[in-house]
Amino acid sequence: MIADQGVWVSSLPLPESVSGMFARHGSVGTAILVNDRLHRLRQRFSYAHEYAHALLDSSRSVVVTSDETASNPSELRANAFATELLMPSEGIRELLAAIDKGGSSRKTYSAHSGAKGKIVEGQRRPVAGSQTILPKDAALLARHFSVDYRSAVFQLRNLNHISQRERDALLENEAEGSAYLDLIGAAKDDAMTSGHRELERQVLDLTFEAYRLGEISRGRLLELSKKLRVNGQELIRLAESSKAS
Repeated sequence: MIADQGVWVSSLPLPESVSGMFARHGSVGTAILVNDRLHRLRQRFSYAHEYAHALLDSSRSVVVTSDETASNPSELRANAFATELLMPSEGIRELLAAIDKGGSSRKTYSAHSGAKGKIVEGQRRPVAGSQTILPKDAALLARHFSVDYRSAVFQLRNLNHISQRERDALLENEAEGSAYLDLIGAAKDDAMTSGHRELERQVLDLTFEAYRLGEISRGRLLELSKKLRVNGQELIRLAESSKAS
């Protein structure tokens, strides 16, 4: 997408403290360089970050993004741009709604009843803890938007889907999110269509939540894990860990 805007893009080894840079020169036009030592997903964020500089700091000839410049206003603006470009707020809300996470503790529904159309209201209270965004949820979000785990967590906080305390807890438990992604990666069969694999992963997620919330027994979880071809003991470990956090 960036290249289609007439911007040269490339990656190459840069100093460890430098994530990327933007440059503009009359002889070559506009160029973006990203440190190829970064993880692939982190590189993707850096491309979007440097693209912000190309759009918003066009009067400058060179902008270097490094640890030393991280607190500069132009860097904070570029981070905000990259975050919204890669993880749009509406997309975040839709995904959370799809996995039934991050909602309010009480939902009100209205309908009309009787010949005169009398308004009747009812409320549904989700199971306690069912709306809590867990490391596995942040990891699923990161995978969906092809960003790194930490970027996904920060965007959840930016959009007020989680509190600062919850953000810190998610950051501390990044390994749990990675472990869950490894687990669902095993829930696939090359002979199956991608649609079937996605359905299988959704069933796995429901199984995880049901056990975590005490709605199914350990034995039932192990039985379902065999059908889903995943490590039942690892599934239990992750569910118990999320229950305790």
